[in-house]
Amino acid sequence: GMTLTEVLIVVALSTMLMMGIMAVITQFYQLNDHLIAQRQAIAEAEHSMNQLVSNIRAMSFAFDGTYPLQERSTSSIAFFVDMNGNRVPDLVRYELRGDELEKDVYIATGSPPVIDIVTPDYTRLVAHSVQNHMLAVPLFLYTDHGGVPVLEDGSITSISYIELNLLVNVDPNRISQPTELYSSATPRNLQIIE
Repeated sequence: GMTLTEVLIVVALSTMLMMGIMAVITQFYQLNDHLIAQRQAIAEAEHSMNQLVSNIRAMSFAFDGTYPLQERSTSSIAFFVDMNGNRVPDLVRYELRGDELEKDVYIATGSPPVIDIVTPDYTRLVAHSVQNHMLAVPLFLYTDHGGVPVLEDGSITSISYIELNLLVNVDPNRISQPTELYSSATPRNLQIIE
């Protein structure tokens, strides 16, 4: 056995050791919280960007034959894609609003299917801390079959390739350069269009 004095000394030393470890861990998180938040924002943006590229590749003509790509600008895109797996294309709009990239989904319902384009059925946050507006960098770029950029006043049916450039930075005051996420997509169902 141990005496009461020895037990009290062990408890006191253990308590001081645990408090020292907790102080170091707390200081680590306080010093690196913006880096941890940046990494989490990047991981979420990468996942969402993969879904966006997958949706762009799967865009298709609407149930009534309407052209797949409906709207496009450097900060938004809208197109028809089957979001529910029911073989009826829904309207999806990705739009950069401030520093958030959001997805609005307008679900086709009824027979024949109809889409209410006034109010989305749901809106999802795709990425936050997006710096494209602040740095004046286009989020979406569009080119034709020859690789020539299609400007905003150009024909929407000539677009065959879409580039995405997402800049993420949770704290521009602490992290000097945003992380750039780049991807591109060729809509499969538009390849037969010349």
